[in-house]
Parts: sequence; C-alpha cells; structure tokens
Amino acid sequence: QQLYLGSRSGGFWRSFDEGNSWQNTTDFLIASGVNTIATPPNHPDTVLINVRNASNGTTHGIYQSFDAGSSWALSNFNPTTLGWGGLGDNSKIYTIAYHPSIHNLVFVGTSRGLFRSVDGLQSWTQLLSNAEIVDIAFHPTDPSIVYLYDTYYWGNNQSAVLRSTDIGLSFSSSANLAGNNDANGIISTTAACPNCVYFASNNGVWRSDDAALSFSFLSNPNESCDGFAVSDIDSLHLIYGYLDSHASSDGGYSFNQVTDWAN
Repeated sequence: QQLYLGSRSGGFWRSFDEGNSWQNTTDFLIASGVNTIATPPNHPDTVLINVRNASNGTTHGIYQSFDAGSSWALSNFNPTTLGWGGLGDNSKIYTIAYHPSIHNLVFVGTSRGLFRSVDGLQSWTQLLSNAEIVDIAFHPTDPSIVYLYDTYYWGNNQSAVLRSTDIGLSFSSSANLAGNNDANGIISTTAACPNCVYFASNNGVWRSDDAALSFSFLSNPNESCDGFAVSDIDSLHLIYGYLDSHASSDGGYSFNQVTDWAN
C-alpha cells in the first residue's frame, strides 16, 4: 500500500510497504516544511505538496510530482507567478484538495483566500480574497457540493462552515455553530452518512444532517483539538485530539481517551 506523509520540518516521506519503511525525497528542495499533500482520484503517482518555511509557515509554492515523489518540480502556483513577493510577504498555503470525481479540478486554501483550478494548477481563478481558508471538504456523493472553513479574523465565518452547491464557484454560510465562540476548527465528511458534516474545535464537536445548512452540538471531549476525523465505514466512530487522542463509538455523543503521550 502506497502511503505519503508530510512533516512540518522534515519534508515529504513515502512508503510502498504499508508503512514498514519510509523514504524522504525532498531534502534537496528550498525548504523543509510540508503541511499539505494532495493526489487526484485514481492517480496516486501524481502528487502536489506545499513547500514552506518550517518556522513561520511562509510558502515557497506548490511542488508537483508525476512519479510518486521520486522527482519534484515547482508548479505554476508559486509566489513569483502569484505576485506574492518573497519571504517577507509571509503568505501561507494551508490546504490543497483535488475534487474527488472531477478530473484536474483543484482547490487551494491560502491566507489570501480560495483558488480554484480546472487544469491541475496550470491556471486558476481566485474565488475568495478576504479569507483564510484552512480546510476544504467534499460531499461524498454530490459532486456539486464543496465545504470550506475560513478563519479570517475580521470576517464572520469562524463559527460557521461555508457551503457551495455549484462546484465551488460561490459560497454561502451555514447557520451559526452555537457555542463554538470563534474557536478554529476542522471539517470532516463521511461516505457512511453522505449528508452529514462534522465540525470540531477546542470547544467541542458538532454535526450537520442537512449538508451543512445547520449544526447541532454533540459533546466536548476533554482535550484540545488539532486533529479530527470520522470513519468512512461507520459514522459512529470518530477520532479527536491533540497530544492525546479521544475516540467515540456512539456518533460523537461521548469520547474516551485512547492514547496517553506520557506512556
């Protein structure tokens, strides 16, 4: 099984034996941080990574590989082409996401908003500008629905999920996530419940049953949230955590600690 991993200061790593051994292939690049990785559906040898300064997160651009990370080249989506300037500009790329069913459709969430490409990042359109798009997710069965999370500090979206029904050309906001109080969060969707959208932050976990039109609070695990996911096989199973992980087997209504960093 082919696995890819990105490290804040250690670059891009790959495994071809289900994680038993790993190889780094980016030590020669301009910087050592890789915070987001994307591959298109059914083409695992095509890989996009954001290469960034490991200390402050400033991007050096998106690099692309067509041979499973054996070699890398700077894509057109880079600070020079974008007119973002050098390191002093401090622009960041938070997430890259291929659409799960539309060929060559790529979304890039950045500190300068949302970008959308229909040709695998040969060109793109900036759809949102006054936004910090840190998370992108897709409806599992409806290709027209795309979800975003925006942490722009002078905006209105930190306690809401942005929702598109036209393949990401325009977005509207969900109802307010009552009780989130603008804590930064993570979106998760699951094939086990296509119209469900989950949101998790330091202040708890919420679920939508209507494709992110509205959300209901589930519970607040006893841990900060720096990672969150819902099983694609069984939506009753959720993982949430930071230093320690908490797991739910009842759909998020309760969580139990399953790892201990000190042991």
